[in-house]
Amino acid sequence: MTRAPMAMSRYPRHRPRLRGFSLIELMIAVAVTLFVVLAVTTLFTNSSAARKEIENAGQQIENGRYAIGLIREDVRLAGYYGELTTSYSSATWALPSNPCDPTLANLGFNASTSTMPVAVSGFEGHDTAIGALSPQCITNRVANSDVLVVRRASTTLTSPAPTSGSKPYLQASLQTALCPSPEAAFVFDIPRSPTSYTLHKGDCATVTPVRQYHVHVYYVSACDDCASNDGIPTLKRVELSGNAMTTTSLAQGIADLRIDYGLDTNNDGAPDVFKKCGADSAYSGPCSAADWANVMMVKVYLLTRNVESSPGYLDDKTYDMGLVGTLPAFTGDARNYKRHVYSTPIRLVNVSDRREMP
Repeated sequence: MTRAPMAMSRYPRHRPRLRGFSLIELMIAVAVTLFVVLAVTTLFTNSSAARKEIENAGQQIENGRYAIGLIREDVRLAGYYGELTTSYSSATWALPSNPCDPTLANLGFNASTSTMPVAVSGFEGHDTAIGALSPQCITNRVANSDVLVVRRASTTLTSPAPTSGSKPYLQASLQTALCPSPEAAFVFDIPRSPTSYTLHKGDCATVTPVRQYHVHVYYVSACDDCASNDGIPTLKRVELSGNAMTTTSLAQGIADLRIDYGLDTNNDGAPDVFKKCGADSAYSGPCSAADWANVMMVKVYLLTRNVESSPGYLDDKTYDMGLVGTLPAFTGDARNYKRHVYSTPIRLVNVSDRREMP
């Protein structure tokens, strides 16, 4: 028996009612999202700040080591006058009064009197004599910071000898008593045509090489790009360049420079006493040419500073800068910079070794 199909119901099947988030649920979701975003943002900000501090610290270390390395290399070569063998006892030592003066006659060499310039000299930061140099080549100097002057010949030969130009060169005679015509101990001159560099070696025929003469003046400037007044303390070097002095920035973040000088008082080539050389009697008074000629070692103190400030950091430390004493704690906005002192003793090899010559 076939069952008849069931009749279609007149009523539709029950369907579940669709609905969205309630206002409370939506507010909870937004709050959770904001909390996550805040946490991620905080983590990113802290990581960026930490990375920036690491970069600043790395830059400070690099600049400090680079700066003191440059000074160390230059001071070790101070007093290097190539083949010139004039002994300490037979030489007359001159102290050029103005290291900013590029005039040939004022650089300290005089062959007729066997006079040579002292290897190093300097100006104590409080010395009023620095004021006379400021308009000439030392500009925007950090107050009370020292000035160091290094004099030497180039370690690279100039061959053939130039016949024109304004840069001074040094040539030494290596002739012996067997040569028929005596020569001066050295020639210090600018290139001329015909050449003025005519001294010979021991064979009496071969011309000795010439070397360019260098004067380097180190000081700390309160700015790197002073035209824009960037406020970044920078170690700078003023160099003798022909008939002019040129200034080069060496390392940013160098905030102070202090120098102590080790003098030999018994002619054995070793420092016996350390002193400051300045007009202020508190630092033992000024040094004469003879004093500077007795300098066998310098102690360099460099105070480095981060180029950028560190928010929330307060520098309340003091810094030992040698015989000048301890720098007082910084105040105001200057406290927001991290600092470090680099110091090293540097022996003047060429000067101390010359004491061993008869």
